[in-house]
Amino acid sequence: MVCDFNKLLSYSLKILSRKDYSVFEIKERLFKRCEDSRIVESVISKLLSIKALDDERFVENFVDVKINRGWGPVRIGYELKKRGIDEALYSPVIEKKYSDKRIRENILKNIKKWLRTKGEITNFKDSKRLFDHLLRLGFDRENILDILKNYENINLE
Repeated sequence: MVCDFNKLLSYSLKILSRKDYSVFEIKERLFKRCEDSRIVESVISKLLSIKALDDERFVENFVDVKINRGWGPVRIGYELKKRGIDEALYSPVIEKKYSDKRIRENILKNIKKWLRTKGEITNFKDSKRLFDHLLRLGFDRENILDILKNYENINLE
């Protein structure tokens, strides 16, 4: 496999123009095209120096998008870890952007959506399905249970 610095740089800039990627993700993509680690590392260095690649910016954007989609902090952290981001980098961003009020709002938003598609909770099985769904979205047990315990007292309209 022939590796060319300029072709790899051009490819990297092309994919970064469409979407932000972490350094880890770009490295994975470049190694699929070129096995020479020196060239890949030099492309990564160039991308970092021209600020085309920035893990901090990636984390900020990723967290914003996923919060708006209704994901919980646990799942966001898990997905960032899968993308090669260090917990020391993403944890403060999640804490800053995800207040307790916002967590509660997103849980309620997801409950409303679930009720629209699945119907009312009529038995334990339904509440267990909803609970599991909220867990998969990345909310912690305490917040979910707190809201579900007060289910009758919540205005879901």
